Amino acid sequence: MEYYGTYSSPFGLLTINFDDKGVSQLQWSSTTAIECDNTCTDNKHFTQAIAWLDYYFGKTNEKVELPQLNLDKYTAFHTKVWRVLLEKTKEGMSLSYSDLAQLIGSPHAARAVGTAMKRNPLPLFIPCHRVLPKRGGFGSYSGGHGASTKKQLLEHEARVVKQRKQLE
Repeated sequence: MEYYGTYSSPFGLLTINFDDKGVSQLQWSSTTAIECDNTCTDNKHFTQAIAWLDYYFGKTNEKVELPQLNLDKYTAFHTKVWRVLLEKTKEGMSLSYSDLAQLIGSPHAARAVGTAMKRNPLPLFIPCHRVLPKRGGFGSYSGGHGASTKKQLLEHEARVVKQRKQLE
């Protein structure tokens, strides 16, 4: 059974879907925040997602591991692209669609990589906002307010990385 709860971020309200296998979807929501019952507060995947988002948005500087992600519903290709993106990028980094295609071992698959980014069910957790067109600009983004949100997320990450380095 799938459940959901909300998280109020600096970039808008986020809805987090989860089940016993992990977090399965994160999306910007236009609805109002819901008060989550014990289903949320007792679920380790949801509480881990909230803790990670607090870290990501700079509410805490104590590093938190990514929650368990449930990608069972998606193609092997998309899952591979998302996993490589997670492994190869860190906050404040970016790469091009063609760079990511190279990293997955499919150098001519930049458009397919773009499709995988567009279909990413877990933006922020799987940081598709870090993938940019090689020709410049920000390209598109399916979350928040599109490319402007993508730009703001990259700027946010750069600020948070800088602040955390100053604390070291």
